[in-house]
Amino acid sequence: MSGAVASNTVVQSNGALHVYSGGVASGTTIKQGGGFGVGDGATTYDTVVDVAGEVKVWGGGLVQRSQIKEQGAIILLDGAGANETTIYAGGALHIYAGANAFSTQITTGAGLGIGGAGTLYGSILESGASMTFYDGSHLRGWNTIEGNIYTSGGVDADGASLHLVLDKVSAGAAAMIDNIANFYSVQRYSVDISTENSYGTYLLAGNAWNFDAPVTLCLDGVDRGTMALGSTLEIDGIEKAYTFKKENGMLVLEVD
Repeated sequence: MSGAVASNTVVQSNGALHVYSGGVASGTTIKQGGGFGVGDGATTYDTVVDVAGEVKVWGGGLVQRSQIKEQGAIILLDGAGANETTIYAGGALHIYAGANAFSTQITTGAGLGIGGAGTLYGSILESGASMTFYDGSHLRGWNTIEGNIYTSGGVDADGASLHLVLDKVSAGAAAMIDNIANFYSVQRYSVDISTENSYGTYLLAGNAWNFDAPVTLCLDGVDRGTMALGSTLEIDGIEKAYTFKKENGMLVLEVD
């Protein structure tokens, strides 16, 4: 479908839809086993990738406002782009080398993979969701993290912000970032914790032996200032004290 416009198309099991240069597809639903190919110069809007459906986006293709449901997947190949993607439990977005994803939301139970030379521009990672960065991948923009980040090598995070939200994290739970040494050139680290969170040690990141960046502490969403490692913050009217430190190679927030 080159230069054509398709609206509200449903692709059933074993069926396929392809849009090519200049083509536009709006409101497409990919049912179980269906496929959707988005070629160079094509654009889609409001696509729903249902159970076991798959969308493959080639270089120059763009998918806007997509939803990925259980066992569904969107695959971004070299030069492809995705904007305002929401990934639901069991769904996945794969960003391969040279592909770009903007404003991505990964809900509880969902996953996101960023391949070498793939780039993620801004994200919301909910509790119980995960992101995996492969060697040579890129991270940009503001990223709100409630779930877990895994890495298999160096991540170029030049200018990125990592904002860790601990409201649904329990003291002693697994580190939110497995290996913080794999992130290069992060612009800003910040942590937001509710004053209702319990006392204890919150594991923020592993392999923090050489970590020495300042961290901004937010309490109940309010910025309380930037803290150096080893410093403690006490606020009038709040009984708890908050300390950023390294403990056995882990970056932690101690609440006591």
